[in-house]
Amino acid sequence: MTVRQPAVAGIFYPGDQFTLHNTIQHLLSQSKQSSLPPKVLLVPHAGYRYSGSIAALAYASLIQQRDRIKNIVLLGPAHTVHLRGIAYDPVKYFATPLGEIAQNQELITKISTLPYVHALSQAHQQEHCLEVQLPFCQELFNEFTVLPLVVGETSEQDVADLLQQVWGGEETLIIISSDLSHYLPYDTAQQKDRNTCLSISTLNPESLHQQDACGYYPLRGLLHFARQNQICGRLLDLKNSGDTSGTKDRVVGYASYHFYQDLKFTDHCADELLYLAKESLRLQATENKLLEFNPMQYNELLHIRMPSFVTLKKRGMLRGCMGSLFSQEMLAENVINNAIRAGFIDPRFPKLTTEELNDISVSISILSPLEKLYFDSENELKSQIRKGVDGLLLTYKQHQATFLPSVWESINNTDEFLEHLKLKMGLPAHFWSAEMNAQRYTTEIIK
Repeated sequence: MTVRQPAVAGIFYPGDQFTLHNTIQHLLSQSKQSSLPPKVLLVPHAGYRYSGSIAALAYASLIQQRDRIKNIVLLGPAHTVHLRGIAYDPVKYFATPLGEIAQNQELITKISTLPYVHALSQAHQQEHCLEVQLPFCQELFNEFTVLPLVVGETSEQDVADLLQQVWGGEETLIIISSDLSHYLPYDTAQQKDRNTCLSISTLNPESLHQQDACGYYPLRGLLHFARQNQICGRLLDLKNSGDTSGTKDRVVGYASYHFYQDLKFTDHCADELLYLAKESLRLQATENKLLEFNPMQYNELLHIRMPSFVTLKKRGMLRGCMGSLFSQEMLAENVINNAIRAGFIDPRFPKLTTEELNDISVSISILSPLEKLYFDSENELKSQIRKGVDGLLLTYKQHQATFLPSVWESINNTDEFLEHLKLKMGLPAHFWSAEMNAQRYTTEIIK
């Protein structure tokens, strides 16, 4: 067989070309476009009447990439067969009512070297989760190839290794197809899906469970890969079938996300972040009031859940520094809260006064996801710390402390870095234990 024929046309989406084209164009026209094109989409895969509008919100921002995207790699769960590993369909084309799309044979050759990747038409024959994405791609892009992959029981590292193989550059788009909770009462589903989205937004695959999302395996692999590669995700929409076209007694959850690689907040929203930090300090010092933050009035990237540190200096001298290594808040909220903590709660300094405001400079450090380091000795740990680049979170039993990368400005080498960090933890400078744990991170500084 050289063409994989559509299995759910006329069921999950319109079965004729004219109606399908009009349906997708209508969905896209109703969706707000983001100013920043994503590298990865997370989209639902129910019938268009249920989740089409949620998926369209993720796709709409790619309209300006019509001629740039040449390769699309889709990963979704196995609904119709029990599958171990990852399966591609050994066909030349995938068909929908809008026409045929060539499969990327070059990428198939590349991933076939992975021992858990197999050719298995049966996994694709009746699978809907990838098929329902193809018409969106056909409406958006001009000339492109696809590589649809059904992901069965697979480790997160195996999925991450596959993503590394197919990642490509700006010509390649990755799509993860997954719904969230299934067949729960409306209120229960809402709470469960909010918790799942918190795990996704904070790139925390360990807190995901199979009942949270049918695309558990590909999604968990994406989050693992994201932590390793400076990727962050932004929630676009979260609904369930009770919000769209279904009843509310047994609903299915749907979320859409954009994921960005090497995102530089300095390029997009530095002024807004500095304004929020400084205005929070001013209001607290002059009126004892908290800044009222309306997310809709600010850059959409400030909605991303990322941790930060806020550092205050007075005539070049430290005047306060507080922050978070993890964040369940939007970045903007995290910066506001840490600015208040740095100015008025840092126990090393008195509260900031109105008279000091004009002498205060503010810098914001936005933290990358923490990356766990694996080592058997202190020397092995030292070899993994990048001088001048990495911040480090060091933990031993109840002792914990961190140094931001900016600490390297006053420290000469890795030995000194670790010794001072252990002293900060309340341990002797030359202490070592096999129970020591370490996580590194980088920061983007805005000032």
